[in-house]
Amino acid sequence: MNSTIISKLFVWQSRLKISLLCRRSVNRLPVDRSTTSVNLKNRRDVWEMKKYLKSMNETEDKPSHNASVVVLSTGAQGTGTSVLLKMDKHSYIFNAPDGITRAMFAGFLGEIPAMENVFLTSRSIEAAGGIMGLMMADHTPSDGPIKIHGPAKVNSILRMRHAFSEKGKVKRNSIDWRGISHQRYEDSQVIVDYVDLYDDKKIHHDTKDIPEKHKDGDSKLERSKMKNSANVISELFEMDDVSINTTKDKEHLMINDTSSDQKSLIDDTESRANMVMAYIVQVKKSSPQIDTEAILNLGMESGPWVGELMKGKTVVLPDGSEVRPEDVMTGHSDDCGPFLVLEVPSKGYLQSLVNSQPLKDLMALKPELVIHMTPKRVMDNPVYEHFMKRYDCCHIVLNEDSGMRYYRTVHKLCSLTNHVHGGIFPYPKGFTDVYNRCQSQHFVDSEFGLRYILRPKHGKCIDWSMCDAAFDKEEDLRYEIDENIFHGLKSLRKNGVFTSDFSKESFMLEVGLFKEICKRQDSTAQIFSGEYPVITFLGTGSMTSGFRNSTGILLETQKDEFMLLDCADSTYHQMLTMFGHEKTMHILCNLKAIFVSHMHLDHHGGVPTILYWQGQARKNKDKLIVLGSPVLKKLLNLYSKHIQDIQAHTVFIPHDKTALWEREKHKFDIVLQRLNLKSYLPVPVNHGCGCLGMVLQHNDGWKLVYSADTMPSDKLIKHGQNCDILIHEATMFDVQLQAAKNLCHSTVSQAIRTGKQMNAKFTLLTHFNKRMRHIPLFSDAFTEDVGYAFDFMQVKPNQLHLLYHMKPVFNALYGPSIASQELLMQKYASARNQTEMFSKGILEARETQDNLNYIEFLETCKMDRNHWKNGNLMEKLKIVEDNSDKDSG
Repeated sequence: MNSTIISKLFVWQSRLKISLLCRRSVNRLPVDRSTTSVNLKNRRDVWEMKKYLKSMNETEDKPSHNASVVVLSTGAQGTGTSVLLKMDKHSYIFNAPDGITRAMFAGFLGEIPAMENVFLTSRSIEAAGGIMGLMMADHTPSDGPIKIHGPAKVNSILRMRHAFSEKGKVKRNSIDWRGISHQRYEDSQVIVDYVDLYDDKKIHHDTKDIPEKHKDGDSKLERSKMKNSANVISELFEMDDVSINTTKDKEHLMINDTSSDQKSLIDDTESRANMVMAYIVQVKKSSPQIDTEAILNLGMESGPWVGELMKGKTVVLPDGSEVRPEDVMTGHSDDCGPFLVLEVPSKGYLQSLVNSQPLKDLMALKPELVIHMTPKRVMDNPVYEHFMKRYDCCHIVLNEDSGMRYYRTVHKLCSLTNHVHGGIFPYPKGFTDVYNRCQSQHFVDSEFGLRYILRPKHGKCIDWSMCDAAFDKEEDLRYEIDENIFHGLKSLRKNGVFTSDFSKESFMLEVGLFKEICKRQDSTAQIFSGEYPVITFLGTGSMTSGFRNSTGILLETQKDEFMLLDCADSTYHQMLTMFGHEKTMHILCNLKAIFVSHMHLDHHGGVPTILYWQGQARKNKDKLIVLGSPVLKKLLNLYSKHIQDIQAHTVFIPHDKTALWEREKHKFDIVLQRLNLKSYLPVPVNHGCGCLGMVLQHNDGWKLVYSADTMPSDKLIKHGQNCDILIHEATMFDVQLQAAKNLCHSTVSQAIRTGKQMNAKFTLLTHFNKRMRHIPLFSDAFTEDVGYAFDFMQVKPNQLHLLYHMKPVFNALYGPSIASQELLMQKYASARNQTEMFSKGILEARETQDNLNYIEFLETCKMDRNHWKNGNLMEKLKIVEDNSDKDSG
């Protein structure tokens, strides 16, 4: 390509950019249009007026005109409690249990809302088990600190966010912790008062653990105790400077060198450790808003007079008529009372509850709503029942009596896959749970998606429209078929592809043919004859979406012996959905080990919740083995120290690259014994952050390889030779080869090729990106020994051959949508190649001449990503190249 021509093109492009910038600047100059009229018949005039009025309404961060409280997690079956205060531009979340990120994304919201405030009611897994995932999924455009409110030191675990993010980067680096000492939080939208409650049964008013005098022989022991007490007080009272003063005759704590009653402070330490926080939330009164229709009816175009009306001034129009603010403004009386978010974990807190002065004062404020995150055993107590009668308002209850959190999008997919094959895709037991909605005039048992509308005043009510009281399997099956075929064909037409190959009839025909194959029961077609290991996919996505949860694979190595391969956020919820509560507790009781491949959150975010509930389930059984990075051990220590003890029933075996050394292999003897394995080998793979795949061989003879996240790995191929089953990640489309390389992942074809090189008898693909909603794009590489995973797929070795025969079934339904995604990926790849060519041209021009106009071009355009598209440079360069070819010819 001729560099002189490119240079001239750069100059022309820079002049065009400057010209456009000048035009925009001129258009932004203030113009007094108060003397002109708006033509109501001219759609453009009306559109410009409405746009101007909207900008006037949004000039300041004023109190929202819409506010509602949304239930995100009901507390049923140990899933934790959470509600969201949703406003026009702001969101405030109360509690962040495991799975809360998916509840917002896959539920009715469709996205993770912008958040700057998280309020925690207690130091427990059910209140804060998912806070790490919530922080890592932060979509807030602001770069300011995330404000976390609640009992002391829960924020300590968030300091490890950098260790779990891609390349150690997080969106917002700072966290603003606000504990009970702050008493209140206020911003442009809300005022939140903190109310602290304590467990009276755990308060001891003696100081026998912190003696003032010590015996000579026990001085070191007592000094150690004093140091630990200092650390506890530092944590619980949110202090930074705690030191120990030791003299010959006495030993005491010095806290910030204060002269206050230290003995009283130490007496209160244990009660602070068990403190819970309630929140009284007052939504600020909304400001008046411009009535667009009233302004349009005046027949005047936008101008400074509108701003005068907003300031409360009367305006005289050119025709002499007066316009008062109340004539064109709305929302003067749109106000609402406060609401209370309350958790009382046990009966020990009841005395503190009834004696709380802020809660007594709340009666005079006439609250709109009380949200009870309190267990049923406490709510049935007469003291609590009497407390609730204080407030004549709506009471929403979140506890074990509430409805379970399930997702409609997941149910639709499960209805369809179960229709294809009920054995490999069993209908999740959680969907069969019968829930009887309990609602009276004042008391409501919550459900996922329940909304209480606080504002506007005329819309104030309980909204059940987003709640699903029961799922209709047949209806969702029909809907899933029709919706996928319709949207798939629509996507293809947008890309210029017209076909009649996809229809409901063709799908049903393929289903019939597949079921005929299953009836033949041709054992010669089977690849394996055994029933173990049973592989259950609890999550098959590279990130959480409405269709797939992040990675989680449950292995049943032999009857009632289980192992987890990675454990993403919401894995516990996936187990409850798949198996129901009783079977889930049985699995956790018999869970032998958890293997965590690496420290990215989509592979370990659900570990704390699983550890907590397996501890509740197994009691006196052998301890659970946790295999993971030393960094994971540090995280679990922080959870146990600052939130809730989750390691009482676990044995942690750290593994890293040194685990391959001969002298380190003895560490895994307990793994071999507990899981009845012949060999267990963690294998370093190509993903960074110490990621390890895994090769295990059972004493029954089968050999399984798990790749974790990786590019094609020679080490994995070497150690996994001749395995029976390879579970390999397939994150990227084949056309995303460069992106896969950059992110250290595999494409679909690379994963299949790895299985061939390993001589694996069967390769199962998982860990798909969010654009592969249901299936990867099928190609000739999908032979009889290659399968693909769905969430809630449960497959035995003697069923694996059926996955190949399902290919025409799923291709008939999902083929159009996945084909359109492939076309989109091809466009992205083409655009990337063109951008690289553009960048190469820039470098060539820079090397050939020092052009001031070229430098001006760089400074003006800033080399932003939209250059190529906005300036039509692609077409212009193509014309230049064509002309050059003609000239050379």
